[in-house]
Amino acid sequence: MPSEVEAQPVGYQDLTVGGTPVGLDSALILQTRATGAFLSVEGNAIRFKVSGTPTATSGHLVDPPSGGQNQPPSWRIKGHAALLSLLIVAVSGTSTVRVSFFVGMNF
Repeated sequence: MPSEVEAQPVGYQDLTVGGTPVGLDSALILQTRATGAFLSVEGNAIRFKVSGTPTATSGHLVDPPSGGQNQPPSWRIKGHAALLSLLIVAVSGTSTVRVSFFVGMNF
């Protein structure tokens, strides 16, 4: 039976997102050989794509709850190439995306 490798944290990034699409810290991803990330968003809604460029109306929507009463929405991105190609844009205003990077098969 193959042994399972636990995910190990290797880095962290706070990303300010506005009306221009931005990506994750490619130097950090390459240096740490990150294979996945756990992301959460605070502030305004965002959209993201791992293939192509998101806009305010195109891409996967992540919309935080208003009033700060609930936990911010979070999601995972798996794969080294997906991390390098991920682009995020705010639907309006600005948002903060908090990113924890990992390596390991069980992420």
